[in-house]
Amino acid sequence: MQREVIDWNRHIYPIFTHTLQTRIKKRMATVIVVVGVAGIGKSHAAIKVARKLDPTFTEDQIVFTYKQFMQAVNRLREGKVIVFDEPSYVIGKRKWWQELSQAITETIESFRFKILPLIIPVIDKSLIDIKVREDLIQYMVVVWDRGEASVYTVHKSPFTGHVTTPFFCQLFLGMIDSDKCETQFCQRCPQFKCECDLLKAKYERKKAGISDRRYRVSLEKAKAGEAKQYSTRALAREVLNRKLLETLKDERGRINKAKIRTVLADELEIEISEHKARMVKEMLEHTEAEEILGVAKKNV
Repeated sequence: MQREVIDWNRHIYPIFTHTLQTRIKKRMATVIVVVGVAGIGKSHAAIKVARKLDPTFTEDQIVFTYKQFMQAVNRLREGKVIVFDEPSYVIGKRKWWQELSQAITETIESFRFKILPLIIPVIDKSLIDIKVREDLIQYMVVVWDRGEASVYTVHKSPFTGHVTTPFFCQLFLGMIDSDKCETQFCQRCPQFKCECDLLKAKYERKKAGISDRRYRVSLEKAKAGEAKQYSTRALAREVLNRKLLETLKDERGRINKAKIRTVLADELEIEISEHKARMVKEMLEHTEAEEILGVAKKNV
């Protein structure tokens, strides 16, 4: 039976795979952080390493939230790799880092019962809680170019507490499914949305879905926060200043609460509650326009 040749002197791939497999067999915690600038291919590198350790790796083993992570931990059997990916560079950063730190801690604790290696693509490992990155991460993969990276061991001295990161090996991984598809960006492919069955397409679809949902949630929160900043008088003033009063009236010429909410959402992108709409309605009906505008000018 042929065995995979490992060149210990030159430290070339697949020494990293061999070392990780040995750790897993010994039931040792295996947490890897993959760092690099935005768009360099950190997630692809993480998934390529995961595939080397677990040839049956699927998109279901890629998680974006702590909830998904714990579901994967409960669902997957021993030896299955989890990639905890960053869904977006702009949404929920603080919450995401908190969830990531919690996930790493849970991974270490779960190794008493399950062998689940964890790989984390991030822009900068310094964003991870210092206690976590110094004590709970064993390897750091620095991606220099698409498909190319260097591996460093993360070692904390038990005597001084000083952390060192000695060079371990080079990785030449390539991009996910590059041998099956030459398209570099899945989103530009006409088969991306539903037809493509390659792992990279499934991963990109899953990531896009998570990001879209978080965008919608963040937008709703932003609108809610913006609405709270507007007083009843300020909303009424906006209606008058923008000459929207007639659009708020029904066929009987009466101001309608539902129309207030709809018009404010469409014209001003401000979401308000039914209670706030009723207060705006009462002010517009029982307060002279000059008084509303006059108070506004006085405040200004």
